[in-house]
Amino acid sequence: MSCQAYKSKQQSSFLPSLKRGQGISINILSDPLTLDPRKAFLLRDINLSKMFMDGLMREKGDEILPAIAKSYKISEDGRVYTFFLREAFWTNGDPVVASDFVYSWKKSLAQDFMSKMSFLLFAIKNAHSIKSGKLPVSALGAIAQDDETLIVILERPLLHFLELLTFPVFFPINRKIDQENEKWHVHVDSFVSNGPFRLDSWIRNNYMIAKKNQQYWDSCSVRLSSIHMFMVSADIGMKMLSCGELDWEGSPFSIIPLDLLDRFQKLYSFVVVPSLGTMYLRINGKDPFLKRKSFRKALAHAIDREEMTKNLFQGFLQPAYSFVPPFFCLHEKLPLLNEGRFEKMKHFLERELKMEGYHIEDIPPFTLLIGNEPRNNYLVALTMIEQWKKNLGIRVNLEIVENKMAISRYVDEQFQLGLGGWFADYRDPMNFLEIFYEKHAPVNIANWENVDYQKTIEDSYACANKRDWEKRKTKLCESEMILMEDLPLIPLLHFSIIYAKNNNVKDVFVTEKGGIDFKWAYLSS
Repeated sequence: MSCQAYKSKQQSSFLPSLKRGQGISINILSDPLTLDPRKAFLLRDINLSKMFMDGLMREKGDEILPAIAKSYKISEDGRVYTFFLREAFWTNGDPVVASDFVYSWKKSLAQDFMSKMSFLLFAIKNAHSIKSGKLPVSALGAIAQDDETLIVILERPLLHFLELLTFPVFFPINRKIDQENEKWHVHVDSFVSNGPFRLDSWIRNNYMIAKKNQQYWDSCSVRLSSIHMFMVSADIGMKMLSCGELDWEGSPFSIIPLDLLDRFQKLYSFVVVPSLGTMYLRINGKDPFLKRKSFRKALAHAIDREEMTKNLFQGFLQPAYSFVPPFFCLHEKLPLLNEGRFEKMKHFLERELKMEGYHIEDIPPFTLLIGNEPRNNYLVALTMIEQWKKNLGIRVNLEIVENKMAISRYVDEQFQLGLGGWFADYRDPMNFLEIFYEKHAPVNIANWENVDYQKTIEDSYACANKRDWEKRKTKLCESEMILMEDLPLIPLLHFSIIYAKNNNVKDVFVTEKGGIDFKWAYLSS
């Protein structure tokens, strides 16, 4: 289809026309699951929260800058932070005050409030005990001394605490609005925010439009007048990009399909950035066979990650031999998942099964459950299925369902095998390891816990209290070894941020965590 024919077709479709000026357009693929920053856990929702909201601190590439916090001071022991807030306002005209932060955090820690990312708040004194019901929310180590002064007491010193504050679960909520209407974030008319952009319109399954928030405290730094966010397939997105109707396609809002990578590389400004993210195989440990560590080990070793990255992803992604990305240098390569052992795995599995009175032929077909987006998951799944059949002689069927249904079934443990991905919330290996501390934590993607693992995590916390960072790293290494020895999940690939953009779009800050910020962006002539 030519650009002229495409544009004629677009004019009669649901997509609104974009008045250029300082307006840009991006593809976000589908509706966010939530615009409540306390509940945002998908990468798309996290980045949308940062578009509409501002916290105490804001990330600008590798810099952590004061945002609502005009300044701050830290106690000598590193446990008490005092933030002095600047004059800032919500889009309804209310001032942003210290109690908005405290209210938001306490609400997230309430036992009946479903927030997968509330575990990040456990950095604050007593937060963990509050979420588990051992203490009342009044015990939280967060105090609004007055409207402009917020005091935060930590459980232990954290080098990355200021970076943590850039994550949406730490953002404030307009207390008055939330108490009047808990669903304020569902509709445009009731949506109240305090960030560089405000929500102007939202047509489900079609598009969202964000416009510059004139009441934003730093509005002079916001040069874009609007951001049009279309919800289209990557094929349509590529056509829109080539016709000048789209300025950004790919990570972190959408994923460029493997079959379009060559065309994107040749036609557009194409960028690949290694990220702090890991694709992994979900395992339901309650399954009669999958609960066996020997069987999980066979599945893990029978996957040729090198072939997968080379043949599917053209080397843009890296093979994962640990859950923690190599960026953190915990282990260069864990020996238990080294490549080159595929031909031995069938003999290993046969021997292990024989000891329990089974043969490989006795194993019924497994089912690998994946969501329908991104479609790259389909090729990854097929590749693993072929490798398991070749290297182990086991059969695995593929089941594809709508994304929301897949997530729901993962949570309810209504699956055998599945695919998942984890991106860092902050630049520390603990963010990949602490999620497995408690079996029943909402964010524990493996529903697994281990007493020895918990001990090493606790020891690493004690090292942080003493600021013994080398010993802390040793304990984190021990934690990762336990995790990869037991294999409650199987790491597959380390992600990269891959996108194509209009060369005239400048000063968009993308981080290796999958974060993106349009606050300082603009269109050059």
